[in-house]
Amino acid sequence: MNSKLLVAGLVSGIVGFLLGWVIYGMLLMDFMAAHTTVYAGLMKEPPFIPGIFISNLCWGLLFAYIFQKWANITDFSGGFSAGLIITFLMSLSMDVFQYSFMNLGDTTMYAVDVVVGTLLGGVMAGAAGMVLGKGKA
Repeated sequence: MNSKLLVAGLVSGIVGFLLGWVIYGMLLMDFMAAHTTVYAGLMKEPPFIPGIFISNLCWGLLFAYIFQKWANITDFSGGFSAGLIITFLMSLSMDVFQYSFMNLGDTTMYAVDVVVGTLLGGVMAGAAGMVLGKGKA
């Protein structure tokens, strides 16, 4: 991995961490709680923040790696478009899988999570694409 890929992954991860905090941690917190099956011990209080950051960093590095090594994406719009497709499929896959096995939330919660996760991933991927394009003529 070269330094541009690492920086793009880091920037994308930071964007995801901060935007996720605003969207899930503030704007949708009550909505998600209302549509989640809550039981004692389900949620960590407080959440493990370093783990959340590492998760976002992994997504950012995945976008940067795919864009640099295979897709040659070097701008925000290209990254955003590709990120929408990637995160829609991944979010849908993970949420349908969880819904199929667990009584963790209702269909409304999972549907909103797919839409929001897709848009969040698009912005993260756009950031990765934008950083990968920096310095090009």
